[in-house]
Amino acid sequence: MMKKAVIIDGNSLIYRAFFALPLLQTSKGEYTNGLYGFTTMLFKVIEEEKPDYIAVALDKGKKNFRHETFPEYKGHRPKMPVELIGQFKLLKEMLELMKINYFELDNYEADDIIGTFAQRAKEQGYYTLIVSGDRDVLQLVDQNVDVMLTKKGISQTIKYDEKSLEKEFGISSKMLIDVKALMGDTSDNIPGVKGVGEKTALKLIQTFGSLTEVYNNLDKAGGPKLRENLEKDKEMAFISQKLAKIKLDVPLDFEFNNLTLKDFDQGLLAFFRRVEFNSLIPKINILVDEQENDFEVKEGKLNIKELLGNEYGILWQGDILYIGSYDEFYKTTDFEKIKEILENEEVKKICFDYKNLLHKSKESGIEVKGVIFDTLLAAYLLEPDKSSYSIEDLAQNYLNFSLNSEDFERKASLLPIIYLEQRNRIEAMGGEFLLYQIEMPLSKVLCDMEREGIHVDKDYLEKLSKEFDEQLGILQEKIWSYSKEKFNINSPKQLGTVLFEELNLPPLKKTKTGYSTDVTVLEGLKEAHPIIDYLLQYRTLAKLKSTYADGLIALIKEDGKLHTTFNQTITATGRLSSTEPNLQNIPIRLEEGKKIRKAFIAPEGYTLLSFDYSQIELRILAHMSGDSNLIEGFLKGQDVHQRTASEVFGVPLAQVTEQQRRHAKAVNFGIVYGMSDFGLAQSLSIPRKEAKDYIERYFQRYQGVKRFIDSTISLCKEKGYVETLFNRRRYIHEINSSNFNRRSFAERAAINTPIQGTAADIIKKAMVDIYNSKPNAKMLLQVHDELVFLVENSKVNEVIPKIKEIMENTIKLAVPLTVDYKIGRNWMEME
Repeated sequence: MMKKAVIIDGNSLIYRAFFALPLLQTSKGEYTNGLYGFTTMLFKVIEEEKPDYIAVALDKGKKNFRHETFPEYKGHRPKMPVELIGQFKLLKEMLELMKINYFELDNYEADDIIGTFAQRAKEQGYYTLIVSGDRDVLQLVDQNVDVMLTKKGISQTIKYDEKSLEKEFGISSKMLIDVKALMGDTSDNIPGVKGVGEKTALKLIQTFGSLTEVYNNLDKAGGPKLRENLEKDKEMAFISQKLAKIKLDVPLDFEFNNLTLKDFDQGLLAFFRRVEFNSLIPKINILVDEQENDFEVKEGKLNIKELLGNEYGILWQGDILYIGSYDEFYKTTDFEKIKEILENEEVKKICFDYKNLLHKSKESGIEVKGVIFDTLLAAYLLEPDKSSYSIEDLAQNYLNFSLNSEDFERKASLLPIIYLEQRNRIEAMGGEFLLYQIEMPLSKVLCDMEREGIHVDKDYLEKLSKEFDEQLGILQEKIWSYSKEKFNINSPKQLGTVLFEELNLPPLKKTKTGYSTDVTVLEGLKEAHPIIDYLLQYRTLAKLKSTYADGLIALIKEDGKLHTTFNQTITATGRLSSTEPNLQNIPIRLEEGKKIRKAFIAPEGYTLLSFDYSQIELRILAHMSGDSNLIEGFLKGQDVHQRTASEVFGVPLAQVTEQQRRHAKAVNFGIVYGMSDFGLAQSLSIPRKEAKDYIERYFQRYQGVKRFIDSTISLCKEKGYVETLFNRRRYIHEINSSNFNRRSFAERAAINTPIQGTAADIIKKAMVDIYNSKPNAKMLLQVHDELVFLVENSKVNEVIPKIKEIMENTIKLAVPLTVDYKIGRNWMEME
């Protein structure tokens, strides 16, 4: 039986897949849609065709021998999308791990490599299957060569042999070269003959058999206009023939015996996990136990004790403590047995999730000491955009090792090895202070805050829930008054019918199931009908009732407190988030939202103290931009929004109107968040031209801010990331995207992240500094730029100046940090 050789047109397939599939990205920001499509096709070919030999052909450079004949060859092609460029590197890495050879040659195209491969296979007596999305390779079809051509992206294929090709085109494969010589090719910038399309070119070659015979019989070749064009472009036709013909003799150095399918490299599994091709992992024939054995041999030479000294990985799972180095291991549920080890600061420990470890140890009456590294926090600092982190991920990322999720012993013993790699990367990005002086100490602070909790007035919440119920009932009746009959306001389908069919409001957006009634649609219809205001009020109130009034009641513990969980590894900017309950999203600008805060109370004999950084993000902008006007305003203690209004509108400070100040405030905060003129216009309900004028005048007066914004975006495009003052790094993956909307969003994130991230770093550092100062106050909550404390009544006057001083001096900027404080029996009524 004839042996089968498969040659795959790598450039063609990855290009077609890139444009056919959605723009996929990994959590690290690597684009993978073209690679994913190529890989699915590759597996399909391997499974269905079962080739004896296989290889991939790639283009190497932009210039090749055809440019010597026609310098404008492929001259009109657009630049490769930036989202695709990096996928070729990934493709080569994957092929090497699959042990599949790829060929690329200077001065030649992938088609020439394919033609030469097929010619060599024919000389060896082999059958060749060419897999491509480019019809040019059809000229290679003969009795030993078939072409599998992809259609509709790469989802469908059609296979051509000599018979099917001649049936479709009415000519032999070799004649296709002359068809292209006549019709040209706009994508390759092959000129051809003016006015000759595929249909005419095919008819001419079917009639005369070749390009030469067309010109030998020019007097018989169609009407006068066609003959005139043929004669005029004769030189171009023969140049085009030369350009279209695929070479069969390029200097390609290979032996077919080296192109057999081999067992994939074990690193392929780690690669697929890295690029998040989880659906393709089952295609890889690798046994985990084999991989583990290989890992034992490869890593067993490491003497962890020599590298790290007396350091151990430590991990909690349920009620079991796992502790070990690579060559030693111990697990126990009796913590007292190893209490001495855990509390010994000389025994250095590397953990995963330091805050959780602190919680677990405190529950057993143990004070863990000697923890020098948290691999979870390090992973977050190195890759802040990931949606989740696990030890399995870390083992894949840093050790190329596939870890069983239930293998807790191995997890614990791998932590010291993961630590080595992470430590080097943290040092390379200058993140030591951030990890060791802010994030890890903060875990201790947050642990104590979570354990302390905050008192909540359950009776008040129950009354508030009833009050919200009554208000919802009134709003419901008002909404129903505009409809033909009562309907379920919470049903998008029923609401859509009322709004867009009964009331004939313009449907701004549709979904697969019908009309969209989301908040953006309702906001866009605010001026169109009175029902819209009532609907927005209803939704806000319904959320407050379910999420907070009723939701908080369900979360109150036996001690009468709420114990929220603070998350350190969620937001890309470094801000803390909280869950059960989420305290960051209480809408305090609304009167009803403020009422939720009234439920958070101080017990008898105690007072709540709230400290809030004043305009911290604008102060950071002043420092980072070095803008003299902005800095001067803060140094003089002026109302920064009033001063901005004075600068932008060209009026004395004393004559700034309230509306001018409000507009200036929107511009100030809009600049921090990279707001466009469109966004500002929406925010202030003013014409876009007026908003654009505000922003232009702002930048004329605050040129340092404009330079900061431009240089930040420029550096981000160059490096791919932005940083805070504390070297917290965020990768902005789409900053060079060819898609305008994605690029614009990325630019806004690049402007805002250094500012918002620095604000997050400052308040975190302040929390650590306050905690270390051991004030007579218990830190209870952190919400954005605000800290809430519980203080004995008799200690209030002592605590206020101490905490205020620490917060205002936790970092020195070009402008002073100022902190406002309030005192009260509950979180709402504070003075």
